Amino acid sequence: MVAHTKNLQSATKTLESFTQKELMATLNVPWFLIEGGKIIISSKIANLTEKVLKGKAKLILTDALTNKEINTLISDNSQKEFTVDATGNTEVSWTLNIPEGLQAVQYKVLAKAEDFSDGEQNVLPVLTNRMLVTESLPMWVRSNQTKTFSLDKLKKNTSSALSNHKLTLEITSNPAWYAVQALPYLMEYPYERNEQNFAQHFANSLALHIANNNPRIQEVFNQWANSDALLSNLENNKELKSLLIQETPWLRDAQSETEQKKRIALLFNINKMKAEQTKAINELQQNQMPSGVWAWFTGGRENRYIT
Repeated sequence: MVAHTKNLQSATKTLESFTQKELMATLNVPWFLIEGGKIIISSKIANLTEKVLKGKAKLILTDALTNKEINTLISDNSQKEFTVDATGNTEVSWTLNIPEGLQAVQYKVLAKAEDFSDGEQNVLPVLTNRMLVTESLPMWVRSNQTKTFSLDKLKKNTSSALSNHKLTLEITSNPAWYAVQALPYLMEYPYERNEQNFAQHFANSLALHIANNNPRIQEVFNQWANSDALLSNLENNKELKSLLIQETPWLRDAQSETEQKKRIALLFNINKMKAEQTKAINELQQNQMPSGVWAWFTGGRENRYIT
């Protein structure tokens, strides 16, 4: 607390408050998990009462994308008994084996002793120890024409560590559709950089132009968007989504053509595009320096290339 008078006399006072429970469980977890890894996760259990407490602590794991329980990842018992001395601490731990193909894990730890209980819940991304390599082959075929194509880089690959992810064939009579499909990448890019603010502004402006000048396209987007809700709690977690986009790019791949359509339709919502467009412009105006130029990141030095 600070108090002062008009003639600059002042006084200060500091107060402290403690927010705590009689029984507290604090899980020590890493920032992320890695496919194929093995890790020991421990939880500190604190007893703030004046008596010895005996109870049980349980770890519950679920797939953050499907909400299915995956306690089979725990190599020992998911429920552990504990005894903690008066005003003391103890520790319980679990060993986890992380399989391949898992992309995000939601963990929940629950501790209970007599009438006291505590818990913690959060989500951890699962990063891969592999690199995604995409091989593409454009195939141009005119009407009434037959051609044969060969994916030689896949056919003649001799790698012993290679694991095929998926094979996709896309067919369109209008190549401009690929430009439309590329816009969401610019719209959703996670970094707060000035050239990315401009890229988001450009992508939303171009999408607005396409939607306003092609009513039939906008009708299609509206039909796609109305099929059912797409965004989950995982999608709304900005920090987690940002990390997953950077580290596991195939998580953002559509699980199906239907999901891909809904994702594009959501991004082509006119009200959303206008709001994002205004937001990007406002941020660019705020970040512009008095000399008229921009830095790469806000607060950085002038950068002629970025400008």
